[in-house]
Amino acid sequence: MKLLAKASPEAAAAIATSDAPPGHTAVLTIVPGFTTQPGVPNPAGNHGFYLLKDDAEIAFAKGGFRAPQGTPILRAMNSECGKNTQECKTAVASIIADSATAVKTDADGKATMPPVPPGVYYLFGIGKYEGKALMWNLKVQIKAGPNSVTLDQRNGTLIDH
Repeated sequence: MKLLAKASPEAAAAIATSDAPPGHTAVLTIVPGFTTQPGVPNPAGNHGFYLLKDDAEIAFAKGGFRAPQGTPILRAMNSECGKNTQECKTAVASIIADSATAVKTDADGKATMPPVPPGVYYLFGIGKYEGKALMWNLKVQIKAGPNSVTLDQRNGTLIDH
């Protein structure tokens, strides 16, 4: 599944027109919290992460992605994207449309997001842990200046197909 795309022009404009005083921007650094053996990929490494304005489930709904009755929406998204369906494309477009910014982590799972106005966001991304999709949809309060969040298996959700 390929999610990474640049933040929308609307998101960039929102940053430019923020009511935050000049210089009062917030930067989020993603820090991996996994201990991996040499040669074993970091679960958060080489993946796209999005700073969403809404919880991922709300972003999916706003973008028109719906899960089948009785199926959790994150599981439905993972299943559809595993099959590369049109529904997957709708889910991906939903995330991109709700994104304030996005970044791809390096092989070690580290990355620094482009600056955004301070506020409450949701960090959304998908990695792989113990052969299963590991999804993060974390509410983060980002204050002016540098901020960081550590990603590991405890603050993500393992998704079965």
